[in-house]
Amino acid sequence: MPFIMQAILYGPGTKTSCFQANVDDGAMVNILDLRTFMKASQNLRKLIPSKQILRMANGSEVPSHRIWVGTFQWNKAKVRTSFEVFDSGGIWNMLIGKPLLEQLQATHDYATDTITLPASPHPYIIEN
Repeated sequence: MPFIMQAILYGPGTKTSCFQANVDDGAMVNILDLRTFMKASQNLRKLIPSKQILRMANGSEVPSHRIWVGTFQWNKAKVRTSFEVFDSGGIWNMLIGKPLLEQLQATHDYATDTITLPASPHPYIIEN
């Protein structure tokens, strides 16, 4: 069963959009589905050009549509990051990949199906 969580992306001012996201430790990029972005685009920053070619799990290559750059929040952890945007065909809304997990210094414990985010005075432990 995939690790699914709620994430918040911040737009200009106080605008936010909440997304259901899949965590994939093996994904080498963070991804936001194009249709999902379009539904929330009025609350988010504009996309910037991307030249990234994305390699899918089946080996096919798909060009990224664009890049979203902004503030991401998961639980109480909040960071500035980026997501490649492309049409996933509705398979998922958002994919949290290795770059963001490393940026957050997240640790995935497969035995307990939890992800720990370091924080002071106590780490955040997120259950699937």
